Parts: sequence; structure tokens; C-alpha cells
Amino acid sequence: MRRRNLLIAMSALALGFAVHAKAAVLVPRAASWRWRPGNNEASAPVHLWREPGFADTEFTTAPAPFWFGDVLEGGTRITGMRNAYSCIFLRTEFVVTNLVEIGGLRMGSLVDDGFVAWINGTEVLRIRVSGGHGSAVTITTLASNAPEPVSFTTNNLQTPLSYLTLGTNVLAVQVFQSSLGSTDLGFDCSLESIVTETIPPEITGVAPAPGTVSDLSEITVTFSEPVTGVAAAHLLVNGIGASSFVAIDN
Repeated sequence: MRRRNLLIAMSALALGFAVHAKAAVLVPRAASWRWRPGNNEASAPVHLWREPGFADTEFTTAPAPFWFGDVLEGGTRITGMRNAYSCIFLRTEFVVTNLVEIGGLRMGSLVDDGFVAWINGTEVLRIRVSGGHGSAVTITTLASNAPEPVSFTTNNLQTPLSYLTLGTNVLAVQVFQSSLGSTDLGFDCSLESIVTETIPPEITGVAPAPGTVSDLSEITVTFSEPVTGVAAAHLLVNGIGASSFVAIDN
């Protein structure tokens, strides 16, 4: 096989790969939040408490998870909620230092019963709360019953460039019960940014080495970092795709 043909085949292979998405934690589980009970609206107008710069003087600092009834390890136990109010308000801040590198966001959550989450005042996730995306919620809103036992689940959020800002951002969450007399509540969450790849992978090794090969049955290609999305057809030898491939994680 001539060197030129082999190099062309390797270039086609490299372009057919996608790099593993790296994640950066913006809000960890068991984070510290500013919170207050939902015995009345947190602001006037109703949406103001979800915005950056809101003076949350009526909020108290406490760690997640927030719970009563079913015990969650650590965090903040809520007392006096049953038959008194059916939601709680939560705010926390996180810092973004580079908007360009953020290709997406994902939010993990454990909730009993439901919640609506906003970033800088824009709704980003709604779990077991009726109404379409962006529809109004108040302290009288109720969630659907959470299936027991509740589990920690992850959701990808809408494209973040329309609502994220460089510097300090605010994640606001309103957690809802399914009824005023509900016997338990639980909430914790995490927020991660999916970092966009800015430096593409490079081919660092090819075996056998380019040159004349009398009996070629396989080619091993080594990349500078983990890659995904490979298919046998990405490797062309004289215009013909490979019959199979095996991924090796070294």
C-alpha cells in the first residue's frame, strides 16, 4: 500500500469520530441554597425572585437535600409544612467563566413531588407540574404524585446561550407538593455544563507503519484522546471500507 493512500484513509477516519463530552459541575448535590417556605409569594411581581440581583433577605441559607417525612441523609429537615403551605422557594448562584466552551447543560434531580426550575428567570425544566413550558405557577400550584421510591434522574436542558450570562448566574427552583396535606417532601439537584470540544483529536500512531505491506489484515489507529462515533466504513483502503473494528481503551 502506498503511503499517500494510507494517509488519506486515516484523515477520513479522524473526521468520522466525535470526542467524549466533558462535564463541569456548576451546582453540586448537597449544595448550599437560599430558601424560604411558600406560605406567601416570594416576590411581587411573582417572577421577580427568580431573577439575578433579587434581594432575597427573607430567604435563609441551608444545605440540600430539603425534606420532611421520608428521611434524606443530611441536608435540611423542614418542619411545620404539612397542612400549612404546599411549596418551597430555592435559589443558588453559580459562575460561568467561558460561555463559548459550554455546549449544553444537564440537570440531575431527586424530587417528591415536583418542581419548576429557572436559570436567570428563564424556565429550563418542569417535573410533574402541569402546564406548558413557561406557564405561570404560584403558591397554590400542585404537582402530580411522585412514584415511590423517588430516584435521581438527569435531564438535558434547552440550549443555554439564550439565558446564561458570563459571570454570576442564578438557579431558582420552586418545589411543589401534590396536596396541602402531603406527608413528605424531598428535593436535591445538580447542574453540569457539557464542555464543547475546542481542540480536535489527533492521530498519534498507525500500525503497521505507512509503506509497502504484503499482507494487510488490520490497521491499528491511536488517537490523542478518547473518541466516540466510530464506524468501520470511516476507514477506507483503496475506496473500500473496513469490514469491522474493535475499540480499545488504553
